Amino acid sequence: MNLSHKYVVEIPEKAYQVRLIEFITKGIPAITMSSILHYLNITLSIYLLLSLLYDVFTIINAIFFRLFFHPTSENNNHKSILIKSGFLTPSEYVSLKEWMITFIFNTKHLFNEPWIASSPRDFWSTRWQLMFSEIFKELGYLPVRNFLSSFVPRKFANMMGVLDALCFSSLFHEYLIIGQFNIWTGEQFFFFMIHGVIIILWEAVFGYEKKNEITKCKRFLKWGLLLIINLIFIPAFIEPLIRKRENFLLRSYFSNQ
Repeated sequence: MNLSHKYVVEIPEKAYQVRLIEFITKGIPAITMSSILHYLNITLSIYLLLSLLYDVFTIINAIFFRLFFHPTSENNNHKSILIKSGFLTPSEYVSLKEWMITFIFNTKHLFNEPWIASSPRDFWSTRWQLMFSEIFKELGYLPVRNFLSSFVPRKFANMMGVLDALCFSSLFHEYLIIGQFNIWTGEQFFFFMIHGVIIILWEAVFGYEKKNEITKCKRFLKWGLLLIINLIFIPAFIEPLIRKRENFLLRSYFSNQ
């Protein structure tokens, strides 16, 4: 029995933002419910994979630190085997040790329960890819906000900082897609920039509320609204990742069943 047509979700070749425009202008559906479930499943898989890889890497670093950097060797006036063997100089040893201590004990995990986020800023700033969010904050948000805040209203400077941080993220993801698949559709750029706009609009409508000021009912309603928004735009993030590979692999597998 050929199961390919039954289980494989067709990935449209046309960019998602173009399909959204066609939906607005012509009423042509941009996505189906089965596609949304399919993309949600892939997003969950990416989340679990990245979490597992991060945890494994942390454990390996902790074991390596325990074996080669444990302070008892220094208390006994014995040089580390890494220095004795010439693998590291004393200064390199100290630098690597400090980096490992910072990574193992002071670095945030990649994720912080992103499924309970109740606002776009909460999701992107404190729950999703925290290692990279700090990088984009330092490279994009803070320089633009600090530069503009000297001669424009602070709220406007914050908005531009948010857009610039998401712009850095979008360019980084577009670079990965081009490097891996040699294609460019602009979907990753659209995905991250539209979320920058959503953060601005969300706070313009709801304001900026502290967590302890939001009732459980409000938080649940905002969580539901954010979930709907994420489901609407998630194809722009997932489709470039799977457009060139997944269809071929799945069809090859199911056609042989």
